[in-house]
Amino acid sequence: MRRTLGCLGVTLAMIAVPAASAVAAGGVSCGTVVTTNITLSNDVVGCAGDGLIVGASHITIDLGGHTVGASAVSGGAGVRVGPGRAGVTVRNGTIVGFVQGVVLDTAGDNHVSDLVITDSVRGIDLANASGNTVERNTISGSALDGIRVDGAASRHNLVSRNVVSDGAFIGITVSNHSRDDLIDRNHVSDGVFGIAVFGGVERVALSRNLVTGATQVGIQIDAASDDASIDHNRVWGNGIGVFVKDGVTGAGVVRNFVWGNDGDGVRIGSDDGVIDRNHIDRNGGWGIAMTATSSGNVVTRNQLRDNDLGSTSDAGSNSLRRQRAH
Repeated sequence: MRRTLGCLGVTLAMIAVPAASAVAAGGVSCGTVVTTNITLSNDVVGCAGDGLIVGASHITIDLGGHTVGASAVSGGAGVRVGPGRAGVTVRNGTIVGFVQGVVLDTAGDNHVSDLVITDSVRGIDLANASGNTVERNTISGSALDGIRVDGAASRHNLVSRNVVSDGAFIGITVSNHSRDDLIDRNHVSDGVFGIAVFGGVERVALSRNLVTGATQVGIQIDAASDDASIDHNRVWGNGIGVFVKDGVTGAGVVRNFVWGNDGDGVRIGSDDGVIDRNHIDRNGGWGIAMTATSSGNVVTRNQLRDNDLGSTSDAGSNSLRRQRAH
């Protein structure tokens, strides 16, 4: 059955977690409120609510290679960085089985890195959070999003060099009026959508990502999300490679390598944007399916039509080669 982004309208009921005491010298357990720099010396597992709660700005929580684990997926967050917290670093360990592996809720200028996050609903959730860096994390088995950047107060976040795989409905989501985020050099594989942008997002940059194995779309920009930059990505083995929907303005699809997708390589539903210098090869549908003109693209060996271009595209400004039998 065809799945669409519409099913993301479901909201998650978050569990209220009672306030816990500040971290003491005797150790760290589920629900500990951390107010100073710490390096874990033990696993923190069997948590029914939050694992660790950040209780101060400008601290480092180093998991020390240990595991923070929920007793069931209905638990809270593995690490919760709440409103107003800034300059917090969370790094170096494993988080298993929470609703959110790490949540940054209205929190700015924080750093989440070198974590292994498995079997959560959302791996890393940036909710109205700005200026954060999420990098070098490995996320698998998420029910909804591997990484989500969401909300009108979210802006200028960097999501870089993460590996998201194995079951996320969307590998990386940018949604609901977030602005000026950079999604760079991530490897996203085996979800329904690889990277999806929707809900009035402005000026997102998707650059140098590898997106493979998405059953619906590798990279999708939905209606009313404007001025997106999609450049230097490698998109292969998905349903559709790159899909910019009708109603999107100012999108730039430039210098991507899009090959071996089951459907169209690049599908553009809007006549406002730039499609330039892409290499589009051996896709199961059109090389470029669009209503606008394009230039400088190398479009080769796609399944539909000799010239590989759909609708009213200007074939004269692209390098076109005849299809080969698949």
